[in-house]
Amino acid sequence: MEKWEQELTKQVNRALPEQIDQRIQSTLNQLKRKPVHKSRLRMGIAAAAVALTYMVSMSYLSPTFIDVLKSFQHDNSVFETLGDEGVKRGSRLGLAVEAEHQLQIDGQVLTITEVLYDGANIYLGWEASSSFDIEKYQKERISYTVNGESLEYGGGEPIERLNDGTYAGIKSINPRNELPDSFMLSIVYQETKQILAEIPVERRGESYPLAIDKSVSWNHIEIDYERFTLFPTTTELVFKHRNTDSAFWNIQLYDERGRVLKPLSHSSRAFKKTGESKYYFEPIDTIPKTITIKPYVGSATSATKVSAEWMGQPKTLSQGSAGTMTILDQEYEQNRLTLTYEVSGEHLYDQVNDIWLEEKSGERIYPQKRPEPVRIQGYDNRYQMTFPDINNLADLNICTGQYNPYFLEELEVTVDLQS
Repeated sequence: MEKWEQELTKQVNRALPEQIDQRIQSTLNQLKRKPVHKSRLRMGIAAAAVALTYMVSMSYLSPTFIDVLKSFQHDNSVFETLGDEGVKRGSRLGLAVEAEHQLQIDGQVLTITEVLYDGANIYLGWEASSSFDIEKYQKERISYTVNGESLEYGGGEPIERLNDGTYAGIKSINPRNELPDSFMLSIVYQETKQILAEIPVERRGESYPLAIDKSVSWNHIEIDYERFTLFPTTTELVFKHRNTDSAFWNIQLYDERGRVLKPLSHSSRAFKKTGESKYYFEPIDTIPKTITIKPYVGSATSATKVSAEWMGQPKTLSQGSAGTMTILDQEYEQNRLTLTYEVSGEHLYDQVNDIWLEEKSGERIYPQKRPEPVRIQGYDNRYQMTFPDINNLADLNICTGQYNPYFLEELEVTVDLQS
């Protein structure tokens, strides 16, 4: 029996608490009403459905089992191809729903193939032919309504041209207000007010809201930290602020082990006297014992450089007062350079992300798709990044920025989530 089958059998045969057993039955009932096509998701056995629900509710019991389930892939999924950590996680948990809504926008056609909503963000995966005009599409004015009411939202839309010449994208919609658990999402072409598509959306997956209820102030700035919520696709921090606009700072969020969560996005809205901000970070599998919230300001100035040629010894690069980056290993084959590196300091995510290649002349190299750092399993601050289309290491430098962050210590709080 394969390793994952053994682990699956062991976990499914374990006696479940009554509350979890009821949640499993509820999820299975939903799956019966919303079958998933085999061409996209090849997990038809009932045991796998039970195990997925069990992981969402009781993931802290078996890290090995989590790793097994994370290895499942959805064939041809836009979410798997383009999604960030959260979208991919939601897709692998079976929260995405297949769709087939064709939109015609000023003579151009795209097809929405997947929909995912877990209570935090709405994600629409789409595909288009090789003749699709991306620049024209990005200039078109598209809006959204929920049950016929205008939707105020933020978000983004990564788009990629695939190897076969076709295009794919993910529209991320971050609602500014609360939405019902099920609703009709309408896509409206602003030029003609035409409804291009009506998509039924249903919230899927569990969320765990945790009250923070802590207030701090500094230099007339007042902050009310309200809640910390674990969604399947993201970790959300919500706070109110007075006498300031939160747009000028960033938030560092880390747990009791010092693991810094990767920031994904944030949005703010203003009222008469106050504002509300929502910051989104990578999803996490278990509730931490504590979280520390550290607002900060600052940006990179000069750069530190080392030769891209590998001499068999680690290379340490200064990142200013933020800390250091150490290149631990390199692998270069088939014109692809993979760097294994580690960072230390107090500005960790920005330190991890701020690495690039440039020619000895000082000209930066810009790949068609920007590489993303991938955390190495078992390490909090060790990552790998792969740069494609690299021809000659002797002519290149590995670079990182010199950061001098200023943490707003008076606005920092640590919250005990286990009390």
